[in-house]
Amino acid sequence: MTLGVPVGRGTFDPAASTVYVAGAFNNWNATASVLTNTVAEPYVYIGTIDIKTVAPGGSVPYKFVMNGTAWETGDNRAFILTANAQTLPFDYWDRVDSFGPIAISAVINSFQVETTLSWNGGPLVRLQSAPDLTSPWVDVPDSLGQATMTFTFDPAAGEPNRLFRLVGP
Repeated sequence: MTLGVPVGRGTFDPAASTVYVAGAFNNWNATASVLTNTVAEPYVYIGTIDIKTVAPGGSVPYKFVMNGTAWETGDNRAFILTANAQTLPFDYWDRVDSFGPIAISAVINSFQVETTLSWNGGPLVRLQSAPDLTSPWVDVPDSLGQATMTFTFDPAAGEPNRLFRLVGP
């Protein structure tokens, strides 16, 4: 499970916080089954759970919990238990896999276009830009931790189109 979005938004600190998995297999105990982050991917958390309360073929409901108190929102997750050891697919805290959309507003002044981008920011969220999908993405200066930026473009001067995206840690 990845916590990249909560880390980027500042709602989870890997150095001071803990994430757990709770379910029928541990009587929904919010702190019984701790997950640990991996060395290669510090925002990816993994764990091994020995499930003895459900027979193979049965459904296993569960949720993730931050710091033993903050439960994921929404319905329980679930998987079907197999007879052999199994690895669940990669997933995201609260089922959120991105930093969300970027809102765009533009004002045309003479021959220039003033464009304001806004988004749901966070301390480790930053804006990147590229002229097209085949070019490398580059961090937009001073965008780290911001939630809005304004750019002025002059199409008559031959300034290229720009693509924008949000990235985090």
